[in-house]
Amino acid sequence: MAATELRVLMLGPALDAPGGVAVVARRLLESPPDGVVLEHLATSSPAGRRQKLLAAAGAAAQLPALIRSFRPHVAHVHLGGGASLPRKLALTAVLRAAGVPVVTHCHFPGADGLATRGPRRGMLRALARASACVVVLSAAQQELLEPLAPGRVLRVPNGVPVDRFLPLGPAGGPPTILYLGGAEERKGWRDLRAALETLPDRPWRARLAGPGAQTLAAAFEPWPQVELLGLLDEAATLEALQDADIFVLPSRAEGLPLALLEAMSCGLACVATRTDGMRDAIDPGRTGLLVPPRDPAALSAAIGELLVDPHLRNRLGRGARQAAVEHFDERIAGRRLGEAWRRAAGQPGAGA
Repeated sequence: MAATELRVLMLGPALDAPGGVAVVARRLLESPPDGVVLEHLATSSPAGRRQKLLAAAGAAAQLPALIRSFRPHVAHVHLGGGASLPRKLALTAVLRAAGVPVVTHCHFPGADGLATRGPRRGMLRALARASACVVVLSAAQQELLEPLAPGRVLRVPNGVPVDRFLPLGPAGGPPTILYLGGAEERKGWRDLRAALETLPDRPWRARLAGPGAQTLAAAFEPWPQVELLGLLDEAATLEALQDADIFVLPSRAEGLPLALLEAMSCGLACVATRTDGMRDAIDPGRTGLLVPPRDPAALSAAIGELLVDPHLRNRLGRGARQAAVEHFDERIAGRRLGEAWRRAAGQPGAGA
């Protein structure tokens, strides 16, 4: 890579916001690619809709002065769900007017979140046309977005710090099932509850983490083998993963969730649904098991198969760890983003 310093202005959620987009932004800031200097501007708030709009307005007001002081070669705009489209489109217009090329990074919860119809499709088309590069997480997202930005869509799977998310091996006792989706309907927690009711009659325990503790407590608390962990920071998440035997994410719509990649990096046998980026991450029978979304019976059968077969758990866990190291190391993602930024900025050394 060329030695020329590359200044990248990153626009996205507040760094203390919940969710994977903030984690991606924090990790990029902590370990930027070689030769890259990153600056971050928060464009949304973890609070309600009004606070998000105020944060976006504040970011738009700060942006011209930040462009003058930081003098970015390129801007990296994190785009969450479809609701953030108008805000990011407005900020992209400010950047373009200042002559700053834009790389738009789509973090949609599944290809269905790409607003393929209606007014949002028009906004997405405008944003894609205004972007020097559009980064997507999955093959399905790339297929849907390529017509809107021909030749400018780059698939960069999420990455995880594989040197930190390490396997520890079985802890002993009944197999532990871990779920990190909270009470968000999209994460399929109701399907998980139904699946747990029909597991094989043998010892197991389940640990559930994420937002919506009261909702989960009402649904699961009568079960003595189910433990609710609440919201976890990164250290507690790592501890929970290293204490588990089976990771389950029965999402009904999903992009490429960090939780799944972190579980794979920790060498867990994973059960996920056949949705969008999770199809890219899991090679069935080698790195995990895939089941249809909204199918508690299939989910129960897959979890049950892992409960009764420790050799299968170990084999899938080893395959998952290998896949994480080879394909989902955050350094790989960082290098690919660095190449995209340099191409957008017209700097040498941008070839893949």
